[in-house]
Amino acid sequence: YRTTPSYDSLLAKLVAHTNGNDFTVLSQKTYRALCECRIAGLSTNIGFLQNLLQNDDFRTGDIATTFIASHLGTLVDGVDHQRRYFETADELAADNNLVGVKVDASNPLAVLAHGKSEAVPEVSENIDYSGPDGTIAIAAPMLGTIVSIDVTVGDSVYPGRQVLIMEAMKMQHVIEAEISGIVRQLPVQPGDTVYAGGALAYVTEQEVAIPDGGEQVTIDLDYIRPDLAEVFDRQGYTLDDRRPEAVARRRKTNQRTVRENIEQLCDPGSFNEYGSLVLAARRAMHSMEELIERTPTDGMVMGLGRVNGQYFPDETARCVVISYDYTVLAGTQGKHNHKKKDRMFEIAEQWRLPVVFFTEGGGGRPGDTDMIFAANLHVNAFHLWGRLSGLVPLVGITSGRCFAGNAVILGC
Repeated sequence: YRTTPSYDSLLAKLVAHTNGNDFTVLSQKTYRALCECRIAGLSTNIGFLQNLLQNDDFRTGDIATTFIASHLGTLVDGVDHQRRYFETADELAADNNLVGVKVDASNPLAVLAHGKSEAVPEVSENIDYSGPDGTIAIAAPMLGTIVSIDVTVGDSVYPGRQVLIMEAMKMQHVIEAEISGIVRQLPVQPGDTVYAGGALAYVTEQEVAIPDGGEQVTIDLDYIRPDLAEVFDRQGYTLDDRRPEAVARRRKTNQRTVRENIEQLCDPGSFNEYGSLVLAARRAMHSMEELIERTPTDGMVMGLGRVNGQYFPDETARCVVISYDYTVLAGTQGKHNHKKKDRMFEIAEQWRLPVVFFTEGGGGRPGDTDMIFAANLHVNAFHLWGRLSGLVPLVGITSGRCFAGNAVILGC
């Protein structure tokens, strides 16, 4: 049996979690979990992953995009890892795990072949891989589909020049020439499926002129591409400096803005906001431009931050921080910010995090139009909030008006 290019080699996912921010602890926890994994009947990359998790550079985060390629030799080296599962004596003797298989450490694609059967794949007799006399084939490193071809017959190639792109196992791979010469034949076309070892191009080996790279281009490291600039612009509408009228209303009542409250509460730079681009569910009433300007965050700023981190470890100082924004639709409870609350309450319950909630606002909002609902109380928020009582510390803070559903949150 031969797999197709659409074959997904994923057998299982292993997800590890830790309450702290120490990646070394998480790596060790994941390593132990892998040592408890037992998959019989076929070879896997568990040994490779165990080697990766035991690598000191990986555990400390001292890695780059070239990490796998530069450490491939040690990552696929045969190591006798712990086996934290029951095995009979016969099973131990018959273990055929291929952790110790040798691959070409200079080839980044070699890891894709790690763990495959050593059996020589069958090649269809109907496929002819012979090329013109005196040519050398550029071979496919894996079974895959041709996505695009970057050379034509008569082009010069040299080591490192991109010849084509293949797709295999949901990933695209650049195929580069390894010799200098002239392309004499291209036996494949975009869309063709090629077996591992099949010819992608035939090249007559000879010396060719190698471009010097042309004019050097200076890259502006401060350049922001347009789509990312649009995201930043949207984020800007949620900040105080883009909302002078809202800030002025808070000053008139001698109150801080939501973001000023959160900034004073949390340790500097520790607040990570969730759902900042959510808008009010009123698209049937207002244009998108109006919603962006008038209903930033749907009237709720929330996220995770540290409080008194100078006295406690990160995992102990971390809190859920939520605040209604009275300058947005009077801090009312909208259909979308209800969902935002639900998300933070679930995180608080799962991770056992204290919650600090600024509750100023006017309760349920009747004017949302974009959802079908039976009543304004047809929400999970109050149930989820009640479940947190006695489970984690709950701190309610209010300034100004607080009534209806907002007062329920404060009172519970």
